[in-house]
Amino acid sequence: MIATRKRLAANGVQVYNNTSYWNPNADGAWLDAATVSLTPGTSEPFFVKNNLVYSTTPNLVKSVKSVTLDNNLYWVAGGLTPSWTYGGNTYHSLATLRSLTPAQEMHGVYADPLLNNPTYHSTDLPLTPFAPADSSSPAMGHGAVWPGMGSYDIAGHALPASAPVIDIGAVYSGL
Repeated sequence: MIATRKRLAANGVQVYNNTSYWNPNADGAWLDAATVSLTPGTSEPFFVKNNLVYSTTPNLVKSVKSVTLDNNLYWVAGGLTPSWTYGGNTYHSLATLRSLTPAQEMHGVYADPLLNNPTYHSTDLPLTPFAPADSSSPAMGHGAVWPGMGSYDIAGHALPASAPVIDIGAVYSGL
């Protein structure tokens, strides 16, 4: 028997303003949208933006071309070479991804986000460990603002609706 993966309709999926410590047992993409599809003619976008991904494995994204990526900050700990698989092609730098897939991650960042304690693990709702340690973090001021993105971060801080940029991730510093 041959197993096949069914394509999932993903009209209107929006993944934004998250902070992730990605530490799976086996290497696997933080975002695996390789089998999604959009209904032809739909105006509902599938996008992933303003997410901060601190990973212990090199595969960061695996996606079809209909998913829009932008303003995400990625980091692979331990000196491993990162990879983004987009539209069936694999790229090992954001610069290459940008140059060969127009309009993808045009404002994305690959850099250590300088979080307070990115490997923290507990069952509570940890805000401080996953927040940038200070204003030198590349997450600060590199996120996008758009209508409908929400008014508050995970800690209840108001997000500026009229600012040109916000911080990348779940916690808004206001700096």
